[in-house]
Amino acid sequence: MVVSSEFQTVVDNPFSAHHIRPGEIPYLFTHEDEATDLARLDSLIDVWRANGYVGQIVGAHGCGKTTLSLGIAKRAMEDPRHDFDSATLVTIRAKKPLRSSSRWLWLPRLLRLQSIDISVGETIFPAGRSETVDTRSTKNILVIDGIERLTLLQQAAMIHSAKRQRVPMLLTTHRVSRRLRMLGNACPVLFRASSDILVFARIVSLMTEARQPIDHAAVEEAFRSCHGNVREALMKLYDAYEASVSR
Repeated sequence: MVVSSEFQTVVDNPFSAHHIRPGEIPYLFTHEDEATDLARLDSLIDVWRANGYVGQIVGAHGCGKTTLSLGIAKRAMEDPRHDFDSATLVTIRAKKPLRSSSRWLWLPRLLRLQSIDISVGETIFPAGRSETVDTRSTKNILVIDGIERLTLLQQAAMIHSAKRQRVPMLLTTHRVSRRLRMLGNACPVLFRASSDILVFARIVSLMTEARQPIDHAAVEEAFRSCHGNVREALMKLYDAYEASVSR
C-alpha cells in the first residue's frame, strides 16, 4: 500500500485530533513534575471515595474537565483498593433548535425532551481487556460529560438514581447549580479545573517530546488567542507544528 507524504505528516503531527481527544493526554495540575500530579490525583480519588464515588469536576470550556475525569477513572481502576474494572464516557450534547410553526412547539422546548443528544463512547478497560459491560454496574465508572445540558430535574434524577444503585459517577459541568441546592449536596465538587500558561507549555513539551519542538512564542500566542481554552489552543498548534517541520 502506498501512503502519501501528506497523510504521513498528518498522522505524525502530535496535535492531530486523535492525539488531543479526552483521555489521550494526562491532566497536569502543575508545571512541576509527575510525582506531584499523581499525588493530587490520588488525593481527589480519596475524596471521591469518601463521597460515595459521586462527584463533579467544574470548569470552563476546554480546561481539561473530561481529561481529568478520565484520569481519575483510570487511576482508580489501577488501585486495588477500588473494585473497578471499566469506565464509560457518556457525552451530552445540545441539539440545534427546532424549527416548526406548530403551536405546541413550546412544550418540548420547555421540557427539553428534544434538545439533547446523548452518546456513549468506548469503554475503557485496564490491562487491555475488552468485553461487554453493563453501564449500571457498580464496577463500571460512568463519566458524564456536560451534565449542565440536562434540566435541573433530570440532573437530580440522574444523581439520585446513581446513588441509590451505587453506580460510581464523575460529572463534568461548566457551573454548579445555585437554583437546586440539593444537587450540590448530593454531588459535591471534587475539583475546579482551570488553565495556566505554564501548565499548557508543559503539556506541549510532553506532546512534542522526541519530536520537532515548537517555538515558545507560538505556544504562548496559541494559549492567549484562545483565551486559555487548552483544547482549542492545541488544535491551533497543529498548523504551527506543520510549519516547524517543513522548515
